[in-house]
Formats: sequence, C-alpha cells, structure tokens
Amino acid sequence: MLEGVCRLIGAPATGGEGRWVRPISTVEVISEYDAGLDAPNRELFIAYRRELTPAGNPIYRALQNVAGRLVTRSRRQLVSDTEWYRSVAFNKYRRPGKIDHQLTSVYQTSDDGAISVITVLRALGERDFSPWEQRLLSFFHAELGPLIGRALVSATEPSPVSSHRGCGRCSRIC
Repeated sequence: MLEGVCRLIGAPATGGEGRWVRPISTVEVISEYDAGLDAPNRELFIAYRRELTPAGNPIYRALQNVAGRLVTRSRRQLVSDTEWYRSVAFNKYRRPGKIDHQLTSVYQTSDDGAISVITVLRALGERDFSPWEQRLLSFFHAELGPLIGRALVSATEPSPVSSHRGCGRCSRIC
C-alpha cells in the first residue's frame, strides 16, 4: 500500500496503525512501516519512533484537535514554519535526513479509536505538496480506510493465534 502511495504521489511514505481518541489522548503506535526511504532516513525514522514518538511531534499535537473520521493535512496547514523549524522533530530527525514537507492522513477505522495513518514526505528545497496531491491522498485513504479490519487485516485486532486459548475443540498447539 505504501509503495503504491509513493508511486501515486512521487514521495517516500510512512504509515501504520494505532489507537488515538482525539482530542483526549495521544497516539498509541501499534504498527509502523515505510516505503521509499533511503537507509539513513530509515534509521532516523526508527530513532524518531523510539525516542520522540508522535506525541513529541508538533504535527501530531495539532492533529489531535482536528475532528473527523478522515483528516488529511499538510504540515503548513497544522504547524507554522516558525514552530516547525524550531521543533525537535524537525531539527533532530528531519533536518539530518534533509526532509521537510509532510502530508499526513489519519483515518479512524473504529469507534474505539483504532486509526490508520499515512504520511508522505518531501526533501528540503523541494516543492510542498499541492492541493491536488492532498485530495488524492485523502481519496486513497477514504477508499482504503473502511476496508481495514474487515477485508484487510488490522494490527489493532487480535490475531486468531494470539486470541486462541486452547479450547480443546481443535488440534492447534497453543
């Protein structure tokens, strides 16, 4: 899916699933993936997930207060240049990898706060994401989101293996 987003928009992408009851709580990350990142940026992405987490990112702090089952916003729609370029998220994890622009889409897949997130990234000096690219990502996520946890497996749902408790009615070893 993320590789397809990379091809559609022409930019590296990250994404995953989590739980987020906006505006009450911060993001609980359950799964994370990336596509199109080079090795140094993948290492920065891993460090960001481990050290800062989305809760420390001003983009996610701003998204926390945006209502809607599907929210797709550019970084500039959420966070001013002044705040972004002074943030730890930019200076410690994005600037070293020469990444600047971000387009983020959050789709709430269930009423208990399960979410799917897709983020596309552009380098310093490259153009920001256009309104057309924002609409395209929003459309893509609007079509994909309702399938998660239904036709598409979700990381937020218990797996058959982990939820099986050895009922004695089957031959599986648990």
